[in-house]
Amino acid sequence: IRIIGHGNQIGSHETNLWLSRQRAQAVRDYLVKKAGVDPAQIVEVIGVSWDRPLPNIPPDSDLNRRVEFEPDSGEPDSDEVVP
Repeated sequence: IRIIGHGNQIGSHETNLWLSRQRAQAVRDYLVKKAGVDPAQIVEVIGVSWDRPLPNIPPDSDLNRRVEFEPDSGEPDSDEVVP
């Protein structure tokens, strides 16, 4: 599982990047500590700031402050550099 934190366009991109990462990390910590999820199942915790807003939602909307889960296919992302 990949946990992705998102932010909105209120504040700087750098601040929202940090906040979105903290948001995703808090969800990871909850899943591991309270829900009993094996930490090995969580392959990545990332923050993407406001770089992936919801469609048809204003970029400064609170709805863009969210966490999403993506399954890990085991394959690198298309934009991921593989040595």
